[in-house]
Amino acid sequence: MVRRACLSLALLLGTAHAAEVPVESCGKPREMTGRPRIGLALAGGGGKGWAHVGVLKVLEELRVPIDCIAGTSAGSIVGGAYASGMSPDELLEIVAHSDWSAIFQDSGPRRYQAFERKQEDMRGLWDLEVGVGKHGIKVPSGLFAGQEVNALLRRMTTHAIGVKTFDDLQVPFRAVATDLRTGELVILDRGELASAMRSSMAVPGAFTPEVIDGRVLVDGGLRQNLPVETVRAMGADIVIAVDLGTSTPVESQLANPVAVARQMMNILLDLNVYASRDALEPQDVLITPKVTKFSSGDFSKGAELVPLGEDAARAVQDELAALGLPPPAYAAFREAQQQRSQARSQGTRVEVDTSHLRNVNPAYVKGKFAADERAGALHDQRVEHQISTLLGEGDYERIDYRYQDQPDGERVLVITPREKPWGPGYLRLGLQLATDFKEDTYFNLLGSYRRTWLNRLGGELRSGFSLGKNTALSGELYQPVLQGQGLFIAPSLAVSQTSRNLFIGNDPVANYRIQSVGGEIDVGWTFPGYAELRLGLQRINYHYIPSVAIPLFPEARLSSGGLVARFAADRLDSSSFPRQGYSVSGTYLHTFSALGADEEYQKVAFDALTAFSVGSHTVQLELSGGGAIDGDLPIYDLQYLGGLFNLSGYLIDQLQGQKSILGRASYYYRLAHVPVLLKGLYVGLSLEMGQVYDRLDGASDAGLLPAAAVFIGGDSALGPFYLAYGRALDEKLGAIYFYLGKFY
Repeated sequence: MVRRACLSLALLLGTAHAAEVPVESCGKPREMTGRPRIGLALAGGGGKGWAHVGVLKVLEELRVPIDCIAGTSAGSIVGGAYASGMSPDELLEIVAHSDWSAIFQDSGPRRYQAFERKQEDMRGLWDLEVGVGKHGIKVPSGLFAGQEVNALLRRMTTHAIGVKTFDDLQVPFRAVATDLRTGELVILDRGELASAMRSSMAVPGAFTPEVIDGRVLVDGGLRQNLPVETVRAMGADIVIAVDLGTSTPVESQLANPVAVARQMMNILLDLNVYASRDALEPQDVLITPKVTKFSSGDFSKGAELVPLGEDAARAVQDELAALGLPPPAYAAFREAQQQRSQARSQGTRVEVDTSHLRNVNPAYVKGKFAADERAGALHDQRVEHQISTLLGEGDYERIDYRYQDQPDGERVLVITPREKPWGPGYLRLGLQLATDFKEDTYFNLLGSYRRTWLNRLGGELRSGFSLGKNTALSGELYQPVLQGQGLFIAPSLAVSQTSRNLFIGNDPVANYRIQSVGGEIDVGWTFPGYAELRLGLQRINYHYIPSVAIPLFPEARLSSGGLVARFAADRLDSSSFPRQGYSVSGTYLHTFSALGADEEYQKVAFDALTAFSVGSHTVQLELSGGGAIDGDLPIYDLQYLGGLFNLSGYLIDQLQGQKSILGRASYYYRLAHVPVLLKGLYVGLSLEMGQVYDRLDGASDAGLLPAAAVFIGGDSALGPFYLAYGRALDEKLGAIYFYLGKFY
């Protein structure tokens, strides 16, 4: 009784706007063609939707003519792409070769990110970002704005450029969405196809809503997850419905609030699916792929899901084959459909719609596309590159683009950047935890605050802090000199306190704290996206405080002042487990008594890393080191080795002295099945050779010290983590390590 009442309510809600769909959009009636019009209804289900591709393969093999399609959520992605002209084989290429961990993130490919954002990644700050300003704390309306998803959808719908309504696609199509304000069902039949597909899949809380014609739209599954009624209203005489269903969890899988909330959503979706199934008529065909063991987040498991769609379609092969056409008739039918959507002009120039910019200087954004506007011709690769680099600066929630036909027949590409509504002040946090389960544990809570667009040139306030073993607070005013150019000046202030152990041989004999207060002013040049060069003057006061009286290193106050030069370049595809690219950095410091230094010395430090991969196998090579090249380093500026990947097997920072060198070769393998909340899971091996020279404890520094480590690691929302065993091969020293976060 209760279930039937719920079904009646779902029927009432689920068909609220179906009548708006044009009746004749599903092709010519059977009186003209001699056959029934066949419509395809593709249900939502997240990653499980790849099973739809397998169904399409079988439908084409059986020569079943599809006259119209309606899709919800994942069904809108597969259905919209197919309706616009993508073949099942092309969809399979998307399934097999897309990097889904990269697609479901908003920062875009790392190679396009601004250099400062890459530096924050290297510090180990989390991807999660909140806005902090005079109106308090703001958070995004969804975990993902879906910029990379949008880009993928646009690539999947290139044949739809210039289509005025979805009836003009190769196959007439409808996307099902829900109005977040009113709860009404919304059937999208015109506009930009990629935006319609994005609206239909915008799961509330996971993706930010899509705004179309003033309506705030989210996942259509909330109202009609299996769009049988919609495709029937398009004029279909026979409906082929593909229902992905929901899984029934066991009691142990409902042991946390997230699982309970997810199951409640599944129940609500099931209610309108029951209503849609009840709307099926005897002549209709229901296909139910057996995908209940998969979750909606399994976008990376398309290779397993597509065959399940094929199997389900073949299970009703007799019913489908009865709808098929003879080969010549089917070939003519498909040729006629393909002629409906021929390649269209992609436009002759670019315009930038800056109406959604509140803080970013509109002239700066327009300048990025000035060359295309002046040329009067559209260069697709350049436009895509500029959009990616703008997105990588971190100021935009998303950057939309659409083709707009002018009254004179010209087609214009309109680019619309949308600022993050939670900006322009951004807070990010991070965590560092390291232990060798012996002498020391490092714990630091990290954070950064970035206030962008202080002025029309793009000035920024950049600050960072650390609480724990290393306590620090810093602030920098980054001020470009010319708009759109790389030249900048950057005055900064910093205070810090760090704690280290003092070792004699293998034993820690004391602990000491180093407090510092100082400032620096730099002049530099930023190479967009990958490198930065700085030259500056610094002055720092240090206070060295040992925990016990050590005659060789008594408590002391020292000052340093000098010239510092820094260069860094970063072309890695990941800061945690890079698979391709390189990074290099170098620092030169020359202290002068004329600038307040108590001790004059010159120091260099460098690091170079490269990674390359074949399939799931990655090799990473790194060389780092540094030290005094003239004079002696004071105790606050020593070189250190020891710890995981830093001469594994030794205690953290055990080897201390004037100079150091370390070479490391590591191999890691990416496991195929990655647990939820991890971007990747790896097993690997590290081989290291290094030495610290002019050791603080006077120990011999002859020859390089070999070390090795085996590890299992993962790239998580809280940063990279490692559980490892390291061995110092000469000393027969071993240690078990657990690291969470970035250490460098």
